[in-house]
Amino acid sequence: MIAALYNKIRAIFDAEHDRLILWAPVLMGAGVAWYFALADEPPLWLGAAAFLACGMLAHRMRRHAFLRYALLAAAFVALGFALSQWRTHSVHSPYLTAPLPFAHVMGRVADIEPTPKGSKLTLEDVTIDKLTPQQTPHRIHLTLRSYDAHLVTGQVISLRAGLFPPPQPATPGGFDFGQHYYFLETGAVGYGIPPIAVKPLTESGGSSFSIWFAEFRHRLTEAIRSYFREPAGAVAAAFVTGETQAIPDAVNDNMRVAGLYHLLAVSGMNLSVVAGLAFFSLRLLLAAVPPLALRYNIKKWAALLALLASYIYLRVSGSPVSVERAFVMVSLIFVAILLDRDPSPMRSVAAAAFLIILWEPEAALSASFQLSFSATAALIASYEWGSGAIGRLGKGKGTGLPRLLAYFAAVMATSLVAWLGTEPFIIYHFNQFSSYSLLANTIAEPLVSFLLMPLVIAGVLLLPFGLAWLAFTPMQYGVDALIGLAHWVAGLPHAMWIVPSPTDTGFALVVLGIAWVYFWKTRWRWLGLPMAVVGLATAALYVPPDVLISGDGKHVAVRRDDGRLVMLRGRPDSFLGQQWARAVIEHDTLDKKEIPVRCDAKGCVLSLRGHIIALPRVPEALGDDCASADIVIATGFAVAPAACGAATLMDEAALESGGVTALWFEGRRVAIRQARSRQGHRPWASEN
Repeated sequence: MIAALYNKIRAIFDAEHDRLILWAPVLMGAGVAWYFALADEPPLWLGAAAFLACGMLAHRMRRHAFLRYALLAAAFVALGFALSQWRTHSVHSPYLTAPLPFAHVMGRVADIEPTPKGSKLTLEDVTIDKLTPQQTPHRIHLTLRSYDAHLVTGQVISLRAGLFPPPQPATPGGFDFGQHYYFLETGAVGYGIPPIAVKPLTESGGSSFSIWFAEFRHRLTEAIRSYFREPAGAVAAAFVTGETQAIPDAVNDNMRVAGLYHLLAVSGMNLSVVAGLAFFSLRLLLAAVPPLALRYNIKKWAALLALLASYIYLRVSGSPVSVERAFVMVSLIFVAILLDRDPSPMRSVAAAAFLIILWEPEAALSASFQLSFSATAALIASYEWGSGAIGRLGKGKGTGLPRLLAYFAAVMATSLVAWLGTEPFIIYHFNQFSSYSLLANTIAEPLVSFLLMPLVIAGVLLLPFGLAWLAFTPMQYGVDALIGLAHWVAGLPHAMWIVPSPTDTGFALVVLGIAWVYFWKTRWRWLGLPMAVVGLATAALYVPPDVLISGDGKHVAVRRDDGRLVMLRGRPDSFLGQQWARAVIEHDTLDKKEIPVRCDAKGCVLSLRGHIIALPRVPEALGDDCASADIVIATGFAVAPAACGAATLMDEAALESGGVTALWFEGRRVAIRQARSRQGHRPWASEN
């Protein structure tokens, strides 16, 4: 029996032999996730040593197929781990450890992005009067309350600013802003205070290509917006340069609820449209010149020029991960044309993932990476499995209405496949489920692919000649239609649900199950479906916190008996209020008047599920609060634990060292988790 099972598995592996290489980036991603999940920084040699050891053992065991495969898998996991270590230690990014309310800052403008309420500046080569060079961040982000059209990328400016360390996670185990900013080499965020002194560009020495290109992107964004009524101008510019800060919050919110926000962020679809239009247009133009068409292989010429056009769009768009993925894939396709080869789409996906992880391993943990690759692999896998059924749907039979219906059936099938491939990742990263996403994308994606993207490309090409209005005038109506569609869908009943995320282990099982379905060809691919379902089902294990406290103690929220979150301190509509609402699986946070709480000049007291919670405002209130309350949240002053009889004491020292704190009531016992303990002792953790 064992021999029969062995032979069965061996036969499956033999049939799937050409697909094994597709697992390389998945295994590398597992190594990346393992590294970033550690609480302490491992020895620098660990990943490289494990990779070499597994590789050498796999070579020695080449006659033992299963053992060799296992060792090769371990080698790829170790490679992802080693790459993450190398990347972390290659970045040296100082960051603020405490706020600087009024500091004099000087730096070179690396990027300018308009916002609905002003603008956002990125400064590099920074000097800060209150910090030594060793303490000074390489880059900082500043928001301004107004937009100054005279500012130019590359200028050296000086101004007063209020600076803060990169934000802590909003919840224990939540998105780690410190890690995100660490790899951007951004060590402070804050606001700028006018006036701004500008050093003349001729004296500032700013003439690098990167600075010139950043200014080009900024001016291109403004040029596109000038042809539109807002907010359509900001949306149209986002299709090209990826700058979304100027899009109003209401439009962004509607697009998120409708499941269309991926259309605002420059996506792989945009680059694919650019590459396809460039290739077929150039080939058509070359074919119109008989001496060239008859003597030369114009298909290869068109492929080479389209590759160049794709690279230009990659740079103009700001090189987000989704566009990097699409660029690698179309590059492989065009290179295959140049070499007279037939490319494998799924191998192109794997190659793109491998190269991105090789260069930026931290990207493998981002939502954009996972969403982009999962959607693309889902479409390719469904095409392979259905032997092109979706493509044949689009061709249809006959003319008129049957053909139109067949086309929309193909669009809906494509949207359904992409939706199934991305929804688990959206749930995990954003705790949301868009009820009408499939409907909205079925309508919106043809609009974007066949109308808006061709028009915006034509408009950009016509800009130097002053004729961009020929494309942008009709595009205005198309963008308005897209914004109107998002507004309509977002207004439908129960358009978006806030849902709990699966556990980290459950999410790993989801990824494994989805990849299992994508990569294998034989029937055992369907074993991945129960893996993904079980992984998603772990969301049922989630228990929302009962109390949430910010690291500075200025925000405190509690969960009522009906599950609604009430902000006892701080604004309900603040960033923390919005993030905390999702942590308890609610859409918003209520004001403290929505819960019976007794307050006076000395503080507040409330009863919640058998626990007395006290929030003293002055030290004089501590005596009574510590004697009568179960939980004392004392901010603004330190309290000696021996001097307070409360079962749970959260004072200034405890909150400052632990960051955002969450409390769970387990009967009379209170479980405590803090953000900084989940971050561990890592280079990007603020305690280091």
